[in-house]
Amino acid sequence: MRSIQRLSMICLLALLAAGPELPTMNEIQADFDAKRYTDVIRKVVNIVQLRGNAAASYDKHLLYTLRAESHLRLKQFSAASEAYAAAAKESKDEKSARWDSAMALLIKRSPQGMYMPKQPSTRPADVAQGGKAPPINITDATMRQQALEALFNDEYKAQSTKFEQLGRSQSVMPLMAGMKQVGGIRDLELAATGSDAKSKKILTDIASKAGQLMSSAVKQMAENVQQISDTANQSSDQIVNIPGGGTQVLKVRRGLNSNDIAALNDVIDTSRTIAEACDAIGEESQAAGPLAAVGKDATKLADQAEMVLKTDYATSGSTPPQIVTPPAPGQRGAPGQGTYR
Repeated sequence: MRSIQRLSMICLLALLAAGPELPTMNEIQADFDAKRYTDVIRKVVNIVQLRGNAAASYDKHLLYTLRAESHLRLKQFSAASEAYAAAAKESKDEKSARWDSAMALLIKRSPQGMYMPKQPSTRPADVAQGGKAPPINITDATMRQQALEALFNDEYKAQSTKFEQLGRSQSVMPLMAGMKQVGGIRDLELAATGSDAKSKKILTDIASKAGQLMSSAVKQMAENVQQISDTANQSSDQIVNIPGGGTQVLKVRRGLNSNDIAALNDVIDTSRTIAEACDAIGEESQAAGPLAAVGKDATKLADQAEMVLKTDYATSGSTPPQIVTPPAPGQRGAPGQGTYR
């Protein structure tokens, strides 16, 4: 009798430890279809915290999307934007990730779920009213594409002046920051129109400018490294005493001083940064070919500067490192002046 009671207690404790049964994806989808949006949100919040095997059967991207849409229908716009941003991070598909990111931005730009286009409308009915476009209700799924197109046109116009200023920049770092801004515009354009024609042109123009600046910087740094190497390898006569009596004249190289060492370390760090920048910018633009050449020169220069830095100048007879100066930007069809800052 006691054994039966003990077994029953163990089973009860096991059931309590297991907790309530988790809903399936189909059940959550059914809640959404039945407009039980609060239930969807509550269940998704619990499920996305799961880890390991318990989370394996769930599509987190779809869960966050259902949660985002549920928040939208409940007019909880801030939460909806955050959920779409989370969905973008969970997406394994680039196209859907762009859409999710674009929706997150659209919701932020739409007070009370209404997006107000800033560009004049070309629809006849709107032209008759002075061209002012009416607000777009983003909670209506059939109006999303129109709203995204209007958002892209507004964002592109707002950023155009900044992009023009970037094209005149004489420093690489602002260009790198600008690349990230253009990347966001590009995702929005692709989500809104299916094309990236406008943003691609901006990216290519910025990449071309960055390539010119970085190529000039690499050439200048290569000349500096060569000068440091030449000076470090300059030899002079030094009279030393010989054990047992007498003296001997030795050829002694100058070596590196503290300024040389600091300059070489700076060249190494800057060259590595330029090489990484060339890879990053090249992936986002149509200037991958020319930038790859600049990146290759920068990597080679970093290796050469490191060789100069590590040379044992106390050892006579060693061969000084040969620094290969890359061709001027104009020799690659990319004329330009500037320094890497």
